[in-house]
Amino acid sequence: MHVERNVSESILKYLFGDKDTIEVCKDLKEVVVMQHLWLHQQGGGSYKKPQAPYVFTRNDAKAFVDFVAKVQAPTWYATTFKKTCGQSKVPTHEEP
Repeated sequence: MHVERNVSESILKYLFGDKDTIEVCKDLKEVVVMQHLWLHQQGGGSYKKPQAPYVFTRNDAKAFVDFVAKVQAPTWYATTFKKTCGQSKVPTHEEP
């Protein structure tokens, strides 16, 4: 059961973009892979992190969270999954 939980949490972190940090983007540039995920330099020396194609958009994340909230499962069976996928996981960093 713990393996399933760890795998599902890891997948959710990828889908919600929790694993796409600035450090990861810098590492990708350093090893010269996945150029579409490198940081883009903006004016004034600031950087912008691109959204990965596998990360939910705000609307997709909301639809997914709403769907999971409606799923009915036996008591304690999906509690951790629902907590991991709670309303606080809907990304707010995306630009409209």
